[in-house]
Formats: sequence, C-alpha cells, structure tokens
Amino acid sequence: MGSWGEGFLENDNALDIALYWDEYAKPLLASNLASKIWPLFRDLYFRRHFDCLDPQQNAEVLAIAALYNRSEVPLPEGFVDILERAAQAELRPSALSEWPEKKSRKDTITALLLDIGRAPRPLSKAESENGDLSSLIQDIQQFLKETDKWIDVVLKLKDDDEFERTYPDYFHQLERLLTAGLPVPRIDTEQEMLLIKLRFMLTAFHFGWKARLSPDEIRYLMGKAAATNGYFFMANDVFGQGNT
Repeated sequence: MGSWGEGFLENDNALDIALYWDEYAKPLLASNLASKIWPLFRDLYFRRHFDCLDPQQNAEVLAIAALYNRSEVPLPEGFVDILERAAQAELRPSALSEWPEKKSRKDTITALLLDIGRAPRPLSKAESENGDLSSLIQDIQQFLKETDKWIDVVLKLKDDDEFERTYPDYFHQLERLLTAGLPVPRIDTEQEMLLIKLRFMLTAFHFGWKARLSPDEIRYLMGKAAATNGYFFMANDVFGQGNT
C-alpha cells in the first residue's frame, strides 16, 4: 500500500475509494439515497469478508469513513462496527511500526475511535480470527421482512414480464445470502457446489424434524435438496415441477 501521508485519504487504496465515491456515492447523495452507499462499497470491496488483519482492507474502511465525514453524512450503523475493528487493528504495535510518524498515526486513529464513541482496546482473539457478521445479519433480516413478497414470487403464476421482474431477483438474493462465507469471487468449483448442496440437505433435515414430518417425508425433502447439486435455479423450478 503506497502512502504519502498520515491521513486516511493519503494512500493508494484510499485514492481508489475516493474515485469510486465521486462516481457512485455522490449521485446517491444528490438523490437522497445515502443509505445505499455502504451496501455498494461493502459488496464491491468486502463482499462480506472483512479481515481486520489485512492492512489494505483497513485502509479502505478508514477511507470510506473519511469520505462520509467529509460529506457530512452520518456513518451507517452496519459500518461502525467494521470501522472500529479496522481502527483497533491499526493501533496494534505491529501495524503502527509500519508508519514513520507512529505517534501521529496513533493519535489520529484514537481520535477517530473517540468520535464514534469507542475507546482504544486490544482486539479479541475472536475479532482477529472471524469476519464481521453484522452486515450479513441485517441483510437476512431485510430478506425475511419481505417473506410475503417472496411467497408471492415463488408460488403465484406470472406473465412473462412479471416473471422477469421478480423471479431472478429472488434467486439472486437467496444465493447471495446462503453463499456468504465462500471464497469470492465464486467460480462454482465442485467443492463449492458440494458445500452448498450439503447445506441445503442439513437445512432440509432440520426443518423436516422441526415440522414433525415422517421419516419418509424427511428423506424426501433431503432428496430434493440433494438433487439441486448446489444450484439455486433449475429449469423445473420454473416449469412447475420444483414444488412437487
């Protein structure tokens, strides 16, 4: 990561973030759609895989925070926890040792933490070894809030225009949420598809049991899950056989 100053926007990663902000975030701000900015950056730069021990990702997070502040836009709730972890990670002695002006760097990051209502502290083992889950949780909660909509999408017969408008979005959202944690970009390797299929089968078994289905019904449900081979969209889902 090339840096030419202590500021959060004075490095190569921040420069890329700033260019993207100018091209995409500013129009959203002009349209009163500030809530769309963080999901946009999250999906492009982090894809729900944030590693606070990666200095490049930390630089990107700090740059996004600086751009929010420069634009006088409140930091989104789902972003603050990630920002704190990035800042705490950059206060580690090993991270500060990479900067010629260590005290200045430390003071700047400490001030940022205090601005968001957090205090400097050591990272826990769990924080340093596990990715952030808050954004994924919020996305799934949003998906579940629209349960009635998704029931209508998958069960109601539709004309071609309505089908093209609603059906692909359902599969895109479902796939995005259920494949979180897999390497990005996904390339549908045999191993990845097997993992998704097994997740489907475990889910089928668990909810077959919770719904008090018979053993044969549970096996049938698991067989349907196995038949997907890890794919979310199959032709028989469209032509009437997927719900049998």
